[in-house]
Amino acid sequence: MEASQKPQAPMPMPMPLPARGCSVRLHVGSIELVLESIRGGYSLLCLDGTEVRSWLLGLPASGAMHIEFRAPRTPLILNFSLSVALAPGGRVRGYAQAPLIPTLVFADGERHFVVTEILPLELLTEWDASALCCLQRWPSPLTYRLPPNGSALRAIVPLTLYNRSDTMQSLAQVQVQLSYSELRSLRGHTIAAPRRLAVGPDGAIHTRVQSNSWAAAR
Repeated sequence: MEASQKPQAPMPMPMPLPARGCSVRLHVGSIELVLESIRGGYSLLCLDGTEVRSWLLGLPASGAMHIEFRAPRTPLILNFSLSVALAPGGRVRGYAQAPLIPTLVFADGERHFVVTEILPLELLTEWDASALCCLQRWPSPLTYRLPPNGSALRAIVPLTLYNRSDTMQSLAQVQVQLSYSELRSLRGHTIAAPRRLAVGPDGAIHTRVQSNSWAAAR
């Protein structure tokens, strides 16, 4: 692969700080962000067609702000829109979808600070008492082909589901943990490293991230 074609991580989007009395509007996927300069700081509005969320920001005018598109920080449960039935030794390959989180980052010289995360309304957070951690749930289709390009803020997660047990297995959801460093822009999509999920004899799902495939493509 030529140097100009190497897959790269999603690029940040600059969000200029408006002059006093002015505002800046940005469309990020299906949402609109409005940053307005007010007396003593800034007002940020997020409009997504369903509700309006707002923040008051105290930021020095000497810095700069940008938007990064990050993976969810907690383990993510992908709820499939259909169930997958696997016979012993059977496997299915497909593409799931995970949300990308618009994250406002303020830079002041060499220092970078997360201002806020704009979480999608469909992303639900819950406490997992058995794992003593928070999980997030996300509704995801599972397609056997790469979905068409769109304006949705999403990462495509290539999956191979494999049944290593000696009984039929039905999967309606899987758990993944994504990281920003694994995301790549490729063919108009943001794509995570491929994952192989195997149902073991004990019924537990074991995950292997195939990061070596990214190394071969770079």
